[in-house]
Amino acid sequence: MVELTKLNGDKMVINEAWIELMDAVPDTTITLNSGNKVVVLEKMEIVMEKILRWQAGLRGASQPRPKAVRRKTR
Repeated sequence: MVELTKLNGDKMVINEAWIELMDAVPDTTITLNSGNKVVVLEKMEIVMEKILRWQAGLRGASQPRPKAVRRKTR
């Protein structure tokens, strides 16, 4: 999920998996798989960075966590 800003300043969260395409003409227009369009204040490059960060976080969360190592105390 990616937080973006509508043109009126309201915040919204969009599921990045539903994005079909993005245009910058001149405002960033996101077309969803449903055909609905959303225009946001963020530049297309910023939206892409947010999507990539979200996806990287998902990949990181899916990795097994290393087991804790206990050190011997003297």
